Amino acid sequence: VGVEGGVAVAGGENLHTLAEFTHAITMGRLDYPQPDASNIGGITGWLKVATLCEAHNLPVSSHGMQELHVSLLAAVPNAGWMEVHSFPIDRYTEAGVVSPTDGYATPPDVPGTGVTFLWDRLAPHEVKL
Repeated sequence: VGVEGGVAVAGGENLHTLAEFTHAITMGRLDYPQPDASNIGGITGWLKVATLCEAHNLPVSSHGMQELHVSLLAAVPNAGWMEVHSFPIDRYTEAGVVSPTDGYATPPDVPGTGVTFLWDRLAPHEVKL
């Protein structure tokens, strides 16, 4: 698509390994890699993909989970786009909501992932083993 159509390609939100991203970048002409920390092995996996992107002179972007990814993007020199959208989990969390201003998002200034769970709202969904 990118080669024949001359269109920039974003993707990778469903890739799960560094090897898959390596292949997508080198063989698939991926212009905007979008690792998702929930699919790529957490924060460490996401940062490994960001390093791979930097080695290929590419920006690293995000997929969902903007409350977490805003801090990861702020931590790398090759930050690209931050995808922002809502999920049903939003009603079970507080703070951490990212509201971009003038096209820029600011990471939280507290330790952690930026997500605080409302455990009382999650309690009815607990599965006891």
